[in-house]
Amino acid sequence: MENKTFKKDVNFYLHDVSIHHIVMDSFYNFGYLSFKNVIPAEGLDQVNNPVKHAVMLIRNSNLGRMDFIDCDLEAFQIEYENSKIDDIYVLGGKFNLSIQLPSGSKQDLNEQIRLFTGQMKKVFQNRWDGVTSLRFHSKNMEAYRKSLKWQWEWKKFFGRRNAEIINLTANRISNNHGHSWRVGLLSTLLCTFIFYAAYCWSVGYTPSLQTGSRDNFVKLIPYTFEFLNPLHKIDMVGEAISGKITALSRTIEGLSRIFIAYFVYQLIQAFRKHGKKGD
Repeated sequence: MENKTFKKDVNFYLHDVSIHHIVMDSFYNFGYLSFKNVIPAEGLDQVNNPVKHAVMLIRNSNLGRMDFIDCDLEAFQIEYENSKIDDIYVLGGKFNLSIQLPSGSKQDLNEQIRLFTGQMKKVFQNRWDGVTSLRFHSKNMEAYRKSLKWQWEWKKFFGRRNAEIINLTANRISNNHGHSWRVGLLSTLLCTFIFYAAYCWSVGYTPSLQTGSRDNFVKLIPYTFEFLNPLHKIDMVGEAISGKITALSRTIEGLSRIFIAYFVYQLIQAFRKHGKKGD
């Protein structure tokens, strides 16, 4: 379907076929298209080389009303550029989460990923599939993060763009933009370990293989969970460890409350992903 326009009275059905190329290039659909039980097939490219993956090319097109029912779309490599796809409907099959630029394209890949994933997020929201919608949201935010560049000029350093990069990077590290509670749990434990180790050092504990040091290490372990609680009593952990409270230890403890509270919050948000309504 290259350089074609389907008018409103056109109905096109493609059912129960194997295909290695689906090309929609400068294609405008004002009618209705239905793809059902379409699966990838082996084939040759334009110079007769074997095709490793079936390809769906969507370039400079408006797909309009188009259904994909029980199609193995995850097996198709998506090549996408500047197209409107948010009116399609996908049922009984997964859509590939990653895209590539068509051959010869000069567009920015991250910008095209944002266009594609933003529209696909809406497609799955419309069919009340919040889980898949959140996956595309995560991809969309990551592409946005990668598209931003640090501004090092003094007047712009504290500007909106750098703030966005910090915010998106923190979201990526803490829970993969709300998508992964596993990332949230790992980042929370890692943050706690780093700050707790620094705090123990600041109050006078240094690890060694001597018996006394090993005994102290065993003593320190239970206080890890107390340190994980951002609301723990100030200096309580330090007094229990050595009683040696310093300005440095209080600074580390104060910073730990901020960072650990943030990571715990992000972990809870990731756990709640299945209870969120689509935005």
